[in-house]
Amino acid sequence: MLKAKKYMDIFLRRSKKQSTAFFSELANDDNIRQLYEKWCSLESLKYKTYTQKEKELPPLVDNKVFQPVRNMIIRTVLDMNYPVIDVEIEEPEPTEQFANDDFYVDILLKFDESEQSENDKVTFSDNEELTAEEFTCSNESAVTVDIDDEPQSKYYLKWSTAYKEACKIIYNKQSKLEDFQKAEQLLLNESRSGNVLAIQDLGKLYSTDKLGEKDEKKSFSFYEEAFQGFMEIEPDSDFMFPYEPKYKGQVMKPVDMRSYVWYRIGKMHCYGLGTEQDYEKAFEWFLKSAQEGNKFAQYSLANLYYYGNGVEKDLSQAFLWYRKSSEQGQPYAPYAVAQMYDKGEYVSQSEETAQRYYKVALSGFLELESKDQADDNLFYKIGVMYKNGLGTEADISKAIDYFKRSAEMNNKNGLYEYGKTLIQGKYIEADLNKGLECIEKAMKLKNSNAKRFFALEYISGEYFSQDIEKGLFMLTECADKGDSFACFQLGQFYLKGEIVTQDLERAEKYLLLAEDNEFTQYAFGKLYLQEEKYDIQRAVDYFKRSSDKNMWSSYQLGRLYLFGADELEKDKEKAVEWLTKSAHDGNEYVQNMLNNIDDFENMLLRNTVMGLFVNLSRCIEDNYSQKQCSLKIQTDRKLRKMIQKRKSGIGIREEQNMTN
Repeated sequence: MLKAKKYMDIFLRRSKKQSTAFFSELANDDNIRQLYEKWCSLESLKYKTYTQKEKELPPLVDNKVFQPVRNMIIRTVLDMNYPVIDVEIEEPEPTEQFANDDFYVDILLKFDESEQSENDKVTFSDNEELTAEEFTCSNESAVTVDIDDEPQSKYYLKWSTAYKEACKIIYNKQSKLEDFQKAEQLLLNESRSGNVLAIQDLGKLYSTDKLGEKDEKKSFSFYEEAFQGFMEIEPDSDFMFPYEPKYKGQVMKPVDMRSYVWYRIGKMHCYGLGTEQDYEKAFEWFLKSAQEGNKFAQYSLANLYYYGNGVEKDLSQAFLWYRKSSEQGQPYAPYAVAQMYDKGEYVSQSEETAQRYYKVALSGFLELESKDQADDNLFYKIGVMYKNGLGTEADISKAIDYFKRSAEMNNKNGLYEYGKTLIQGKYIEADLNKGLECIEKAMKLKNSNAKRFFALEYISGEYFSQDIEKGLFMLTECADKGDSFACFQLGQFYLKGEIVTQDLERAEKYLLLAEDNEFTQYAFGKLYLQEEKYDIQRAVDYFKRSSDKNMWSSYQLGRLYLFGADELEKDKEKAVEWLTKSAHDGNEYVQNMLNNIDDFENMLLRNTVMGLFVNLSRCIEDNYSQKQCSLKIQTDRKLRKMIQKRKSGIGIREEQNMTN
């Protein structure tokens, strides 16, 4: 609720001269003028009665008798209910995308989801390995066989039948412990013969709990051997036989696999698999592979540019390589391109273009699912897209189904979303206990959304017992650990002073730690309009920065220029410009203001005058009544004295009980 006194506090700090001008405007009203003239006539009569002289009284604004009226103006403005400004304004709040810290930053996950297996496109762990079709013989990929060019390493790379069978078992959602143990044996047999694909996937397998408890020592050992194997086969990777014959007697031709091997080496450097994590080395290998047209390396290279890992952050290069990868059909790449259009990063913000790329990405994700290649991360991502209507119409039922499937695979993000849905009970039957269980699991898996959710629920008390102190403590913990949305929420709480005592220093501290977006910028604008932190130029700057994405920022700018502020002159032209922008962006309230801009410009003054009429009239009338009564008594006494004097002069005595 925006009270009129908030908008007038700047005015009330203005000089005495401005207050006098305001009072002068009031004195020009016909009703006030008539009342003052009546008061002046009575005052003149009283003065003449005593002095037998005429007296000229000053204008109302200069009459010291009515000096208290200025104080009454201030009190009335502070107490008034201004019908135009005192409205329910829908404060800009972060969207689900902003609140969900896993929504935008999931471009680069622990595994970059960019590996598809050979021939039948079986997926292992990361979803997007290259396919046999991409490496079948062509004029470009075929090389001349040199019988003297024998491999110098025991290691090789092949999508063998045994390797593919192991992958099918691992990614079969119905697989149990004995199935995973069978897959383990298949991979072990392949690894003993030197197949680097099997060796690396054993490293992945032991890093999970599919065989029981994780075995980090074994995992690192196999990753280390896989890294060594890739480095050994790299010099001969332009002459490889990566797949088996599809039929008996098929003549296999060698394939240039350099770009793929470079990509795998880059990936191991990027994630520290079997070697020290080194983004700079990862960048070198990804760049070589990407320049040779490998779509997975192009996507990974774009990630490094996007986040500034191993290379100076460069959104233009990130966008370039995401586009190249997307054009080759890598489904995660159009998702990344869509996000850049969605947020207006490097490119102009365009929801229409973003939706077009989201649609391409969703189609690719659903294709992976149809081929039984979706994992818990992909289920979660698809759920987010259906929830927020990205590339499709919003479909909460489908979103919940995907979140549930992701949660059942112990995905921390899926657990959070599904648990929240169960607690809130808006779209499915509420189950508080099960929902809390999911949220608690997500919190143990380091999902920051989960802990923040608990904190905000304790503060609001909407779904379980309110405990503001506990909620603020948890939210502060989240903020102090770098949760930008928790920082934003704390900043808002301390700025508004509704559930905690207003503390503008803390508000500023936490808003500075929050993500620099249109919501935080709007909050800063409001912060610097507060008397304790008043800085009109900083407020205007923040409102301008957020105005492209926040229609209420444009409204605030329009209002400030329309009414003026301390150290900010009125500028009706600018006011109309900003209000028009706000209305164009969908602000219906502001559109109504524009339709009546001339009336609205002076409405604050007129509303104040109307509020003062009754009070001022009553003030003058009360003064008049008191003066009239006093005047009548004083006049009667003077007449009696004059009569008594005349009677004494002619020898007539007053009765003893006569009042002098």
